[in-house]
Amino acid sequence: GFRFSAPGPEAAFLAQDGIGTAGSDALFLLAGNEIGFAAVDGGLFSLLELDYRGDLLVEGYVGGFSTLSQSLVSANTLTHFDFSPSWSLLSSVVFRVNADSVIDSINAVPEPAGLALAALTQDSARVPRHTMSLLVADALASQDTQARWVLTQELLPALVELDCVDA
Repeated sequence: GFRFSAPGPEAAFLAQDGIGTAGSDALFLLAGNEIGFAAVDGGLFSLLELDYRGDLLVEGYVGGFSTLSQSLVSANTLTHFDFSPSWSLLSSVVFRVNADSVIDSINAVPEPAGLALAALTQDSARVPRHTMSLLVADALASQDTQARWVLTQELLPALVELDCVDA
């Protein structure tokens, strides 16, 4: 799953009944706040889409660095937005709220690399070293340049720490 967070003790967002898509519950974001969004297990994920109303700057973070940003402005009605495929391998997302806003129907999915790492941290001995080495090599070969860089920064150091791949 995923979680929202705010840096301070005061309320930055709240769930509100009936303001979302088709009258569903949605998240009301208060102006002037930054709301974080991340996988509960700390794994990597892709942000696919959401519905919104208001004025937001959405920033995607990879390895602790802001690498993507998207301004979303829709004054009166909930608007659907599809993020590009580059919104993948994210470690977190920050919503910078410029005016009171609503977000709903967020679709985010865990990345396979993040899922594999989470599984390995549970019991790295279950996957033979040679098999894991082949899986990592295949994963790296199938990615574009940016994704390969992220995998080398995020996944490989963790695998080395777990001592579960061949050098």
